Amino acid sequence: MNKKFLLGFAIAIVIFFGWEGYVYYRDTNNATVTPPNTIAFDPLNATYTIDNTSVTLVNGHAYANNVTTTIFGEPTLGDLNGDGTPDAAVMLTQDMGGSGTFFYVAVALSTQHGAEDTNAVLLGDRIAPQNIEIQDGKIIANYADRNPGEPMTTSPTLGVSTHLVVKGKTLEKVAPPAQTIFYLVSPYDSLKYCNGEDMDSAGYRATITKEKTFIPTVPNPTTNQIIKDVVNVATTGVCNTVLNQLDITENNGIVTIPHIDGWAGISITMCSCKPEVEVNMLRIPGITQVLWQ
Repeated sequence: MNKKFLLGFAIAIVIFFGWEGYVYYRDTNNATVTPPNTIAFDPLNATYTIDNTSVTLVNGHAYANNVTTTIFGEPTLGDLNGDGTPDAAVMLTQDMGGSGTFFYVAVALSTQHGAEDTNAVLLGDRIAPQNIEIQDGKIIANYADRNPGEPMTTSPTLGVSTHLVVKGKTLEKVAPPAQTIFYLVSPYDSLKYCNGEDMDSAGYRATITKEKTFIPTVPNPTTNQIIKDVVNVATTGVCNTVLNQLDITENNGIVTIPHIDGWAGISITMCSCKPEVEVNMLRIPGITQVLWQ
């Protein structure tokens, strides 16, 4: 009996210590190891460089030498330097006590030692900011500005998207990707439908189905600029020549084409010109009507 008891006791001890060893191994391997000397990443409490001057924010604000610096809106998070860690793009405003309010874009890079700043890039004075996006490691700052030559008292109405990237520890403006715009043409000569004898404008309109593309003449084009470019590429002959000389405008989705002296409503030119213009104008986002005066 003593031998059986001792053998059972020994087995129990082996099982007990084996289980304790397994639990210790499991808990040790599943434990989260916190890297030493890690500082929390907080873009609202970080230092940014604006015009070669370091500005340290506390809860998104700073005041020094009569200059107030504030983060506008919320930081936008995304990896900006390719290390797999989310960084932050912020829009900063600076008020120097005068009439101007200057808007900048800056970046806080996430590191083991907290936020590491880049230089700030000026967007403009008294602009109307919208938002900041991060796409494929690039920053897009969207805002409205004034048209060239307009006084500062004019409300900003020109939509602008400024593209920026981080190179090393420097924030730089870059050219936006080329915007491609689609338009339609007819594969047939318009004279087949509009030749003086046959004036089948509706028939010609139905053939305007062949899709082509072009790149706008200016980056970040306004709706009026897109209209001008579409007229230039989608029309031909006399229609193209005359329309390019007119002040074609857009307001609340309505494209207005001024009166053209000498053009009768059933002329050969108008027979093909109207469908070429209308088909393509109504493809532009936001355009709902073409008004011929």
